[in-house]
Amino acid sequence: MSVETEKPDLRVFWESVQEEQPEPRQTKIRGEIPKWIEGSLYRNGPGLFEIGKDSFRHLFDGMALLHRYHIKDGQVTYQSQFLRSDSYNKNMAANRIVCTEFGTIGHPDPCRNIFQRMASHFQVPTPGDNCMVNFMHRGDELFALSESQYIRKINKETLDSTKDDKINISKYVAVNTATAHPHCTEDGTHFNLGSSVGVRCKYNIVKIEPPTDGAPDKRRWSVLCSILASHRNPSYYHSFGMTENYIVFVEQPLFINVLKTVTSGIRRKSVDDWLEYRPRKKTLFHLVDRLTGEHVATKYAANAFLFFHQINAYEEDGHVVVDLCCYDSTEVIRRGYLESLRKGLSPSSGVEGRRFVLPLNVDKVWRTPDLVRECLKFLWRNVWSGVQIFNFRGANCLKINRFILTSLILCINDHFVLQGTDRRSDNLVTLPNTTCTAVISRSGTVFCTPEKLSSEGFEMPQINYGSYNGKPYQYIYAVRGDCQGLIKVDVKNKTYKSWTEEGFVPSEPVFVEAPSAVCEDDGVVLSAVVNSDPDKPNFLVVLDGKDFTEIGRAEIDHQIPFGTHGLFLPNV
Repeated sequence: MSVETEKPDLRVFWESVQEEQPEPRQTKIRGEIPKWIEGSLYRNGPGLFEIGKDSFRHLFDGMALLHRYHIKDGQVTYQSQFLRSDSYNKNMAANRIVCTEFGTIGHPDPCRNIFQRMASHFQVPTPGDNCMVNFMHRGDELFALSESQYIRKINKETLDSTKDDKINISKYVAVNTATAHPHCTEDGTHFNLGSSVGVRCKYNIVKIEPPTDGAPDKRRWSVLCSILASHRNPSYYHSFGMTENYIVFVEQPLFINVLKTVTSGIRRKSVDDWLEYRPRKKTLFHLVDRLTGEHVATKYAANAFLFFHQINAYEEDGHVVVDLCCYDSTEVIRRGYLESLRKGLSPSSGVEGRRFVLPLNVDKVWRTPDLVRECLKFLWRNVWSGVQIFNFRGANCLKINRFILTSLILCINDHFVLQGTDRRSDNLVTLPNTTCTAVISRSGTVFCTPEKLSSEGFEMPQINYGSYNGKPYQYIYAVRGDCQGLIKVDVKNKTYKSWTEEGFVPSEPVFVEAPSAVCEDDGVVLSAVVNSDPDKPNFLVVLDGKDFTEIGRAEIDHQIPFGTHGLFLPNV
């Protein structure tokens, strides 16, 4: 456990990067970089917040800056380059912001005539190809991702992306948006989640099979399952979970107002104006069979919360365990505006790691339509008689007195549900060592209450993904909620270790498993660390995965922003 240090000035982390570093630059090594680490750490995130006299308003608006830390033989080189997206090229050519992003509305394109510019006010602003969130490695190709329908292929050595590298995935599958956090299985199959906006909005789970020689890539993309939105407006989501048998989609009450979307052009409003948080609504959990695409009929719900990042999900003894980084208000979105960040506010204040447990074996006798139909007949014909005896199909005879009939409730969800008040008191979670609960509510929905994973809040969570994603696990690596250090959380023992250094702010940690690893945390953790003091270098820190102490660092004499997500590719 580290000692308290003076808090760094967070304002410097949201300044535009003045120069790229397109050629690999040697770093200065302090300590030791294990020689078994061979590969590249790729990082993504916003790096340019001003163009000409214009400024972006939100952290999610900045132009994507790609980073590569190449590690080999105990040495590290660093390089960076702005993603040459259409958005970047148009903005730079106009020397002003002409492409709308999450929190900033773009100026009309100066190359259009006056009639075209007037018509643009009646068009819906759509997110472009400023892919500044994450990466996807598919086959031997690397792609930069955001939450739009566009992805961009990246040269793994030069970080270049040409005009021909832009891919519109809506030509492959029916989605208008997609997450920047797809999941990958051991055989190279990817799963992602995207929304299809229409008269009735739906969420499409997309299956992307590994690429094969000679087959058109379009045929490798398909919709595994479509989930109808539970409300008139679809939910916003940033990530989802995957177990060995299920896709886990959390439908949170942060909605995208469709009416505001279609009128945003004429109202001159950006994407952030579309979002509406309804804390009186419940957060819903959906389970979909990964193999068949069947949507599990049981409804799961919890009190309202927001989240961006799922940590992990897995199955254990007839339950699905879901771990998330949760918020209780939209303050996290408001803190993402550069005006707030440049006042020194932490973007992830108020975050809390929570675990939800969803029981799979819910007693099906309470959800049998035949049982309900017989009960309806009985209530209609015999509700005022004293004691009645009647038969249910497949059930024993039952005596019901009119004086205790008040405990029965009939309601309609996807199909009828028959409940009793004694039923609602049963906790369906039978796992040991957890305080999570799940009870059947009057509507037939399984209502879940969570437990905290740690007394310390954290964000940007990572695990030993290659070996433990979708499986029972023990350790989380993340950035502390106050952005003042890194944290390793033991979810079994509810303890944590942290690493901090005065005046520095670390980025998302990435776990790299050691060759022939013998346990879950056998490896190292990599994090790009940014300094608030311009006279001190930024660096890539290497921490021991077990005791969470520093092994070595690679110091970089170059400006580096905070960034968002990344991944490590071995032997690249």
